[in-house]
Amino acid sequence: MLARMRLPICMAVLLLGAALGTAADTAPPPAPAARPLAAALITVHGEVDEVMAAIFQRQVDQALAGGAELLVLDLDTWGGGLHPAYEMTDTLLHLPPHVRTIAFVSRKAISAGAMLALACNAIAMAPNTRLGDCEPILVAGGEIRTGPEKIISPLRSDFRNFAERNGYPEALAVAMVDKQHEVLRVRLAPEGLDLSDEQQRARAAERAEVVYVQASELEQWPPDKRFRVLERETVVREGELLTLNHTRAQEYGFARWIARDLDELVGLLAAEYGRPLALARLELGPWEAFVRFLTGPMHGFLMFVGVLGLMIEFYHPGLIVPGAVGLACLALAFFGSHLLGLVGVVDVLLLVVGVGLLLVELLVLPGFGLAGVLGLLSVAAGLLLMRQPFVVPESPLEMEQFLDNLKGFGLGLAALVLLFAAIVRLLPKSPWLSQLVLQGSQRVENGYSVASPARVALIGRVGRALTPLRPAGKVELGEEVVDAVAEGEMLDPGTEVEIIDTDANRVLVRRHGGGSAGGESQA
Repeated sequence: MLARMRLPICMAVLLLGAALGTAADTAPPPAPAARPLAAALITVHGEVDEVMAAIFQRQVDQALAGGAELLVLDLDTWGGGLHPAYEMTDTLLHLPPHVRTIAFVSRKAISAGAMLALACNAIAMAPNTRLGDCEPILVAGGEIRTGPEKIISPLRSDFRNFAERNGYPEALAVAMVDKQHEVLRVRLAPEGLDLSDEQQRARAAERAEVVYVQASELEQWPPDKRFRVLERETVVREGELLTLNHTRAQEYGFARWIARDLDELVGLLAAEYGRPLALARLELGPWEAFVRFLTGPMHGFLMFVGVLGLMIEFYHPGLIVPGAVGLACLALAFFGSHLLGLVGVVDVLLLVVGVGLLLVELLVLPGFGLAGVLGLLSVAAGLLLMRQPFVVPESPLEMEQFLDNLKGFGLGLAALVLLFAAIVRLLPKSPWLSQLVLQGSQRVENGYSVASPARVALIGRVGRALTPLRPAGKVELGEEVVDAVAEGEMLDPGTEVEIIDTDANRVLVRRHGGGSAGGESQA
C-alpha cells in the first residue's frame, strides 16, 4: 500500500517544486532605492559685504558644478551693504530652473539677511529666531537715518517680486521695507453666498479666505468685495517695520518649516521631496578665511598698530622691528580695504607719496621738517579715504559720512598719540625693550674713532640749535650748519648745545653746561 502511494507523492512534490520555481522566476525584482537628492549648505554668517558676496558666488558655482539640485542657506546676519546684498540675491534669482533654494534662519535674518531669505523658494526657521526689518538706512554724523525714496523704491519692487515668485504675502513682504502703510489681515467670504442669511454666513466663516492687504488698498475695493469682508485685524501699524519671530512667520505664510537644527531640517526636506538628502557642507578655503579675518574687526586694529609702529620707528630710528611691523600691518589693512571695494587710485597715491616723503625725511634729510609733516598728512589722508567709497563728498549725506569718518579718525588718532607717548616714556625703562634703545654714546676718550678727522675736530665745540632737536635736527656752528641728534632730551631752537660725539653723517649733541668730551672752544 505504501509502495503504491510513494510514486504519486513524489510526483506531487516535484510538481509543487516546479510551480514554486516558476513563480519565483516570474516575480518582479525589488524596487531600486530612491536616488539621494544632491544638496549643498552655504553658510551666511556675519556682515554682508563685498567679500561675503564673492565667497557666496564661488560657493554657489562650486555647488552647481557638483550637481547640486538644492541649495540650503544657513542665515545668521544683521545685514550689511545694499550692493553686495543685491549681488547675492541676483545670483539666487538666476539659478538654473531645476535648482531649488531653501533659507534656514538659524538665529536671525535681518535687513540684507531678509532679502536673501525672501529670494529663496522656501524658508525654514529655528525656534526663537527673527526675520524682517529691511529698511535701507544711512549712518552719518553719528545718526541713523532712513534712506531716500530713490533707494527704497527699487527695494520695495524687489520684495514684491520675491513675494510673487515664491508665494509670500506681498503686503507683508513690502512692510519689511516700507513703513508708510498699515497692513491688515482680512477674512474674505467666498462669492455667491448670501451673507444676510445666518446659516450661509456661518458657512462663509468656515470657508473664508485670508488675505493681507494695505489699509489704503482696502478702501479702494469695489463695494461688492468690501461687503464680503467678515473681519479685519491690524498686523503692521503705519510707521512700523515688520519683523517676525518663528511662530508669526509660519502663521503669516513665510516659514514653511520650523526645525530645531540643520539635522531636523534635513529630515523634513527628505520627507518633503520623498528622497534622502546628500547634504554637502561648503566650507571657507584657507585663503577665504584669511580674507574674512582681514576685513573683520581686525581691519581697524591693523591700521592702529601700523601707524603706531611707524611713529615709534621715526622716534627711535634704527629699531627696525616697529617700522617693519607697522608697514606690514598697514599693507594688510590696505589689502583688506581693497577687497571691500574702498580703495581707489587717490588713496594709493596718497599712501605711496606719504611713505616716500617719510623715507626721504628719515634717510636723506635727518630731522623732522617739511617732508616729514607732509608725509604724515599724506598717509593720514590716505588712511581716512580707505574708510569710505568716495574721495570728495558730493551730497549732504556723503558730507555727513565724511565728517563722521573724520571724527572717528580723529578720536583714534588722539588715542594713538596718547599710547605713543606712554610707550616712549616707558620704553627706556623696560628691562627688555631698553636694550633696543641707545642709552649712551661711543666717545673718543674711550677708544672709539670716527670716519673723518674733520668730524673729530668738532667734538667739544658749542653751537646753537637752528631747528627743534626732537631728537634730530640742525645745529649752527658759526658759518657752518650740521645735522645733529640730541642726547637724552628734545631741545628747542636757539638752545646752546655742545658736540660730544660724531660719525660720518651727523653729530651727537647735548645741552651746553652738561659736561664736555674734549677741549671747549666758542664757535
